[in-house]
Amino acid sequence: MAAAGCRTEEALDRLFGDEAFYEEMVKELLEDTCFDDLEAAMGRGDARAAFMAAHTLRGAAMTLGVVPVGGPAMRLTELLRGKDLVSEEAQKAYEELKLGLVKVQFAAFGR
Repeated sequence: MAAAGCRTEEALDRLFGDEAFYEEMVKELLEDTCFDDLEAAMGRGDARAAFMAAHTLRGAAMTLGVVPVGGPAMRLTELLRGKDLVSEEAQKAYEELKLGLVKVQFAAFGR
């Protein structure tokens, strides 16, 4: 996971070193419906729903040290707070979030 840019050690410190629990939580994050919710909301131009999904992803990802997802989710959350769905910056953050998800999925599951 560290190779994908995750801050695994910091997250493990927050989880009292419980690696099995950490792995389970990362798996749950990567399988969370918030990714689908965000994609659907962005597609239909629903800034409020996109904000809620990005905000949820940001919190969970950053708590778990999954920076490749949490960093772009943080930027996207702030843009969506202002209802900015269509700017180049918002679209870039969204694309970075999707790329981060793929990197972390590959690191976690080899797929």
